[in-house]
Amino acid sequence: MPNVISCMFGWSAIDRAAVGVLGAGQRLAKELGGKHGVLLVGAAKESIVAELANLADFVHIADHPLLAGYQCETTLTALALACGSLQPHAVLLGNDTY
Repeated sequence: MPNVISCMFGWSAIDRAAVGVLGAGQRLAKELGGKHGVLLVGAAKESIVAELANLADFVHIADHPLLAGYQCETTLTALALACGSLQPHAVLLGNDTY
């Protein structure tokens, strides 16, 4: 079954860019007949994790002290490792600062 992963970053809120990528992920997963998941990179408030759990079939969290703030190389490495493990068919990123 194809999985579509929408990527979110734990230090940001569910903003307009996040809503856009979550909606796109849901639509693509439905078109592919698969599941839509969220990969949350970095620590996040429990309220954000709970909200994401209501918007996706599954939520994975890639958290580590080095991911406490945005560092492009560290974040990209975590994202690549997590996606290598999850093996999604598609990975969606928002069009925002990060």
